[in-house]
Amino acid sequence: MCNALYRRGINFHTTIVKQFDNDTLDIIEKNTYGAVILCDMGSGQVELSSRLKNAIIIDHHKPTGELSHVHFNPHLVGIDGSSELCASCGAYMVARQMGDNIDLAGLAIARRDG
Repeated sequence: MCNALYRRGINFHTTIVKQFDNDTLDIIEKNTYGAVILCDMGSGQVELSSRLKNAIIIDHHKPTGELSHVHFNPHLVGIDGSSELCASCGAYMVARQMGDNIDLAGLAIARRDG
């Protein structure tokens, strides 16, 4: 996502967190002046993510509750996000819609053994 945002000339700040919880939400709310993109989190914490004013969620976890933001999630179109499409593939699909980002495919490749 960072590469796609950079290529579009969109200013951004990246923060990597272990989990999306109340502490993380407080940090986001205090330090964010625009949209928030949550990658690989947010669908399972709808009660928290719904508190964000301007959020985009790119996730593969099964959504819980009513979704109130722009939301990319394979479960919403009948694809099992736990076994058929990971969050990096979702982020790549969003990045492809943002412009010529086909070269980012290598970052999205995930291997499933078994």
